Formats: sequence, C-alpha cells, structure tokens
Amino acid sequence: MADQVQIREYYTVSLHPFTPEGNADSLLNTVRKEFLEGRKAVKGNTRAVENGREVRTRYRLANGCFHWKKTCSGAILEEAFPVAGGGYRLLTHGAEGELTSVSVYDARQHWLKTIYYDGGPEHPTAVLERAESGLELQTAEGNTGLLPCLWKPGSAEQSFINAQTGEPGVTASTDAGEFCFCPAEKCALRREAQKKIQDNPDCLAPGWPESAEAALDFHPIPNAPISACQSNRDRGEEAAQDPARDYAANHEIYSVETHAAHPAKYAVAAKGLSGPVRGGLKRREEHREEQEPSKRIVISSGESYLYFGRLIDGMRQGQGRTQMSGGHTAYEGNYCDDQRDGFGVYYCKSGRLSYAGGWKKNLRDGLGVAFSHDGFIFVGNWKAGVANGVGTEFDLSGNPVRTGLWRDGKYIGPVGPADLTR
Repeated sequence: MADQVQIREYYTVSLHPFTPEGNADSLLNTVRKEFLEGRKAVKGNTRAVENGREVRTRYRLANGCFHWKKTCSGAILEEAFPVAGGGYRLLTHGAEGELTSVSVYDARQHWLKTIYYDGGPEHPTAVLERAESGLELQTAEGNTGLLPCLWKPGSAEQSFINAQTGEPGVTASTDAGEFCFCPAEKCALRREAQKKIQDNPDCLAPGWPESAEAALDFHPIPNAPISACQSNRDRGEEAAQDPARDYAANHEIYSVETHAAHPAKYAVAAKGLSGPVRGGLKRREEHREEQEPSKRIVISSGESYLYFGRLIDGMRQGQGRTQMSGGHTAYEGNYCDDQRDGFGVYYCKSGRLSYAGGWKKNLRDGLGVAFSHDGFIFVGNWKAGVANGVGTEFDLSGNPVRTGLWRDGKYIGPVGPADLTR
C-alpha cells in the first residue's frame, strides 16, 4: 500500500499554493537526485525560461558544499547558504523580492523541513517537516500528519482520483518515487478510487464518438529543411504548388555543422557579416531594441532572415523573433544556444499559423497544436518533431475526428486505460 512506502530521501517538496505547479521536474530536483544518489560532485551554469522569464542558475553540490544561486535580470530568486554548526538553508524569493520559503538541510544535504512565508519573514504561514510515517504540516490551525499516496501526475487515472477526493496540497519527489501526501482518511479515499479503476477500467475511457467514415490521416509538418543545394527559383515555384514547402521556420536552421560543404554560404551570420560568428574568450551579451535587428540569418546568397532579440556570443538566447525576408514572422518564442527551445510559435511563408507549442533542439517536443495545410488541427504530444503520445485531430469545423495514441506521426488507435496511466 502507498502508506507503507519507505522513504529515505526527499529530493524536493511542494506545498500549494506556494509552489502551485510543483517542482518534481525542476532543475533543483534533478541536481539533488543526481548528487544524493551518487555522492559525486555535480555542478553547472544553466539558462532557462520559467513563467515567461529567463533565469540563470549556477550550482555546485558536493560533500561539504551546497552552492545554489538562481537569478532573473539581476534579482535573486533562490540562494543557498551554509549555517553555523553544519547544514544549509535555501532561501526562495518571489518576483518582487519577498521571501516565500526557507528550506532546511542537514550537513549531508538531507532535506529536513521547509518554512513558508506570506507577508514577511516574521510570520511563517506553514511548516512542512519530515516525520516517521511521511510528513507533518504545521499551520496556525494545528499539526497534521500526512501519508504518502498514489500520485501519477498528468494521467487519466490521477485526474479520476482527484475528481473523487480533491486535489492534494502536498507533493514530493523522493528516492521511492513521486507521491502526494494526505491525511490518513483522505489516503483511504484515494485507495478506494484506485480500486474503482482496477475493478472497472472503462471508467477512464474518454467516450469519443466513433466516426462512420474513415478519417483522413493527419500529416505532421516535416522538420527536415529543404536541401541547401536547391535553387531559390525551384523553392519559390514549387512552394506555391506544394503546401508542405510553405513552412518557413525550417529555412533558418542552416549552420556550419549541418552544411559542412558550404560553411560560409549557409552559416548563421551576425548583422553585416557573411560568415560564421566567432565568439571571444568571454561570453558577451548583446541587447538591442526590437526596432533594430540584432542578427541576420543567411539562407542563401539571395535570401536571409532577420532576428530581433537577445544574443549571447552571437547565438540567439531567450525570447526572440526571426523575421522572413517578406516581413512575416518565421518564429517567435524561446531560443537556447541558437535553436528553438521551450515554448514558441512558427508560421508559414504565407503568414499562416503553423505550430504553437513546445520545442527542443529545433524540433517540436512536448504539448503543441499544429495546423495542416488542408485546415485540420492536431492537439497533442510531440517527441523529436513528430506526434507521439495522446492526441486529438479536429476537422475544419472544429469537430473531433479521432482521439487516441499517435506514434511517429501516425495514428495507432484508441487510448486504453493502460496507455493513459503511464
């Protein structure tokens, strides 16, 4: 049973509403898990986008060392400090600089408790602390013991259980897995809901109506760029006849690495240059106003795109926009090391919307919405540039054509209970 689980290590804990989206997928969770499992030094200096803001985190975790500092535009969001007598404190601040929580760790960096604040450091609102059977929540109303319960975030099974018993207020990532923590009586209710699923798996069926006619296959937009050796004349004439070649964002991913035979002609170039950008010994950050493009993306000898946004060592970083030669936006969203990464939207050469959603290393990845040239819409999960996972296809009128599992861009079939609870 879930309440018999033996938890030795807590990587991260979350208390709603202080951490409403949880932190099981956070960098802190990943780094602490890696260090605590191997007891080998872990260090890094990363950039990411959180809640629409670019943040930078420098960290080093080792025996006798817990260095952690997350900043955003110069403001400190998280910072760890050693304390007298051994141990560490990790302070978290809100967007306005207010203290929101203090996490307490012992000398070996085992999590002990987190103190939450709402209105100032003089008056803690809640304390979440380790207990023998799980966790203990301390508030002005008293102390409450919490037991580990089944927790499968993002699954139909979890949604069903939450609908029956309510959303849990506490979640944690541990060495025994992911858990939510609830009082004993609520844990019992969650087990009852879980038994309902086991006895009647059909309660999770989405219940979409079957189509009487065979639906059209949805063709995800290809990520592969048009050949660099293809002439501009051929591209222009054929794009008008072949809607698949209307997608513009693919044209701006040429680089020295992908076209080694043409390193100068198809390089990503700085404004006013025709060759590849060469960074100096130190990382140099450049800021420009939106009205002035900060970079020119060379597609061929006769075509180039303009980039508006932040540059670091000549590479696009954070929020930015790449504009096609005709004035339409090719891509607007987040970049990491000159590649589309994070949330972003890209468009056809005609200006029509093509895709909005997650990206990873220039490929669609995560949840996203794609618009095909024939008016069909696909909403679902993507991996490595193609539809993979649960998704739904809609027709021109917005009616669901089919929902189910997709693999490598192809429809596999309806979703079963086992698929939804993975």
